[in-house]
Amino acid sequence: MTEHEVVSREERAAARERLLAREKGHTRVGDELARERREPPWVRLEKQHTFDFGFSRSEAQTRGAVAPMLEAATPPILEHMTRETGTDLVGYLTEAPGFDAFIADGGSICHRYSTTARGLEFLTGYYPILDRAPKGRDEGGSSQTWIRRHDEYSA
Repeated sequence: MTEHEVVSREERAAARERLLAREKGHTRVGDELARERREPPWVRLEKQHTFDFGFSRSEAQTRGAVAPMLEAATPPILEHMTRETGTDLVGYLTEAPGFDAFIADGGSICHRYSTTARGLEFLTGYYPILDRAPKGRDEGGSSQTWIRRHDEYSA
């Protein structure tokens, strides 16, 4: 059993009220950040078809980004994905996921927003749930290396 403070219902309610005040502040900051995301200037696209707004990296850039991971054991999820795609770790990680938003402006299309990595968390509804679970994401120092498929857990 993990060590954790156990208190009365009244003490728990008081702690919850303090946390609720901070959560409301977090929501207000999030609302302001959402407004700021809509403010940066747009880029008018010169071509009708575009590909890759900076999500791909060179092999050298990827090696630099994942160097700490390469020094440790490769997470099982990445071992599986590299095996399934028939590539090595760096090759698999060279193409990074990303999110773009565009807008039609008159007869043109404009690129108005991009994000990658932790900026994509809004697409994964389970993170907010895990953030409220007793052990949270339980990631340690690495992002998403804790993910296991049902058949990757030991018996």
